[in-house]
Amino acid sequence: MNLADRWAQTWADLAIDVPDGHVLRTLLDSYREPHRGYHTLRHLDECFEQFDTVRTLCTYPGEVQLALWFHDAIYDTRAADNEDRSASWAETVLSTAGADAAETQRVRELVLTTNQANLACIEMIRISPSEEPAETE
Repeated sequence: MNLADRWAQTWADLAIDVPDGHVLRTLLDSYREPHRGYHTLRHLDECFEQFDTVRTLCTYPGEVQLALWFHDAIYDTRAADNEDRSASWAETVLSTAGADAAETQRVRELVLTTNQANLACIEMIRISPSEEPAETE
């Protein structure tokens, strides 16, 4: 799936209208910044490929996808607050689009989990429980 279609799918999963096209263009431009070695559009696409393998297990697939979109949106090699600034950007986009506070907070938390150096994209995914817990007697 190309990134424009992925963006539309993300918002469809969130059941929120797709924001103005400027948001996607700005986000894609951030991943194209010349100083990025790893945190590029290719990395983003690889994250989505991994996500697709477990999508059906996700409780909030739209939120996970949006967190993937924004997890490396801000990448300043001299800054220590990239994830926080990326999460804030995601919050702003969600709030402007009409998301509720709970959705916005979950996306923020997912983006912030990426501040651990060796965290793979797949670890961001919230998995639905496959069955109810057994009752104890």
